[in-house]
Amino acid sequence: MNYTPTLAGFLAWVRSAMGVPTSALADDSVYLGYAFDVALALVNLQIQTSDDTGGLIYMLAVYNLGGDNLVNWAQDVPPSTYWADLRDKMDILDFFPGVVSATGDQGTSTSIQVIENLKNLVLGDLQNLKTPWGRQYLNFAMQLGTGWGIS
Repeated sequence: MNYTPTLAGFLAWVRSAMGVPTSALADDSVYLGYAFDVALALVNLQIQTSDDTGGLIYMLAVYNLGGDNLVNWAQDVPPSTYWADLRDKMDILDFFPGVVSATGDQGTSTSIQVIENLKNLVLGDLQNLKTPWGRQYLNFAMQLGTGWGIS
């Protein structure tokens, strides 16, 4: 089967995989197009060329990054607070300059080894870590190794 990311496919994925209702995002919302087009532009084409599933992994990478974009960008149409509530729940608007590598107090101590790929994350990648769709996109992207950005 040949999988190609499309705006119509992205909309279907948003409704089914993300569970976004039409009351929170109309089918003709500009945010759908923005989120999809930016994801399509940013997902590394090496994912597509190394994908031996007929494009399924590349398509899912685009859709997951697009879903992450939606969470970050989509605006609510009153009286809905769907996107604001979701951003609040996921701490989307909070700044995290990196990942925790160690923590401790007088009675306990914990340390997490930070894998090499996480040490090289840029601000956008750190933002992607906040949503399950952004993390899934990074999972696909990191399968290529450390050179998965567009630089």
